[in-house]
Amino acid sequence: MTNVEKFSLIIPVYNAGDRLRAMLTSLSAQTYKQFEVLIVDNNSTDHSIAIAKEFIDKLPVLTILSESKQGSAAARNLGIERATSEWLFFLDADDQVENTFLEEFAKVIDETVEVAICGYNRIEYGTKQIVMSFKNDGLEELNPQATIQVGKFPSYHAYLWNKCFRKSIIEKFRIRFHEELIVAQDWPFHMEYFTKIQSVKLINKILYHYYIYDKSASRNRLSPGFREKDLLRDRAFQYCVEATDDFDKKTNLYFKNLQIVNRMRLLKDMKRTDYAEFRFYLNKWRNNQTKAFLDIFRDAEMSFNDKVLTYCSGLIFIWSGIDLKRSSKGYKFFERC
Repeated sequence: MTNVEKFSLIIPVYNAGDRLRAMLTSLSAQTYKQFEVLIVDNNSTDHSIAIAKEFIDKLPVLTILSESKQGSAAARNLGIERATSEWLFFLDADDQVENTFLEEFAKVIDETVEVAICGYNRIEYGTKQIVMSFKNDGLEELNPQATIQVGKFPSYHAYLWNKCFRKSIIEKFRIRFHEELIVAQDWPFHMEYFTKIQSVKLINKILYHYYIYDKSASRNRLSPGFREKDLLRDRAFQYCVEATDDFDKKTNLYFKNLQIVNRMRLLKDMKRTDYAEFRFYLNKWRNNQTKAFLDIFRDAEMSFNDKVLTYCSGLIFIWSGIDLKRSSKGYKFFERC
C-alpha cells in the first residue's frame, strides 16, 4: 500500500453521464488526499467512461475497471478484489460528498474501529430540496447489535454510501455482494458484516448527499420488472434472516417480518395482474410461514409479546391480508384458472 491509498472509494458506473462528473468533482476537492478511486464500469453505453478519464490527473489515484457481469453487485465485488486499501467506501455514481468527507472519517478511525458512519442529506434532484437530513446528533459510538435494529437508528438503515468498512474483515469472513440481486443487495452485505464486528463509530456531521431521481415508471408495481425485483427482494430478506439467525432475535424477527410484508404485497400484485404462478407462490410461502410460525411458537426463550407482536402479526398478514376469493378487478380469480 502506498501513502496515498488509506481509503479505496469503489464506484459502480452504468450510464451515469454528467452526474458522475459531479461526484468526481466533489472527490477531487477533498481536503484529505490519501485515497484511490476505483470506477467499475458495468457495460455503460453513454459517455461515462470518457467523463471518468477527465479526472485521471485530478485525483490522487484513479483506476477504471470493467465488469461484464450485469449489476452493481458484481461491480462492487470486483472493486473489493482490486482495492489496495484497508478502508473501503461504496459510493453511488450520481451523488456528491462534502469536501471534508474523507478528512472526517480519517479523524475517527483507528485500530479499534470496525465501521464508521456519517450523516447524510436526501435531496430531490430536480428541485434540489432536502427531503431528509440526519447527522447522528449526540451520538459517537454504538454497538452493532443496536445499530442494525433498523428503525431505531435512522442513519443506519442499509445505506452503503455513508459508511467506511474494513477490507480485512470483509476478506476474513469472505463477505461479498450477492450478484444475482439487482435490488436490495446492500441489506445482506450489511447483515453479514455487522454481525461479525464489535464496534461502530458515528460521525455527527452531514457529509454525504444522496440524490433522489424521478423513477416513477420503474416504480409501477404492476409492471413485470417490479415483480421480478420483488422476488429478488424476497431472496435478499432471506439472506438477512440467515445472517442474523444466531446474532440477535429481534433483528432476525424484524427481517422475517419484512419478508412477510414483501410477500403479501407481491401476492396482491400477482393476483391483480393474473400472474400465472400466483398460486404456486401462495402455497409455497404459506407452507414456509406455517413452519416458521411453529418454530417461533415452540421457542421457550422468546417472550409472548415478541411472538405475537413481532412475528405472528406477519403471519396473520399473509393468511388473511389478501382477498383470495376476488381480485381487485371485481371477478373471481380462481374461476379463471
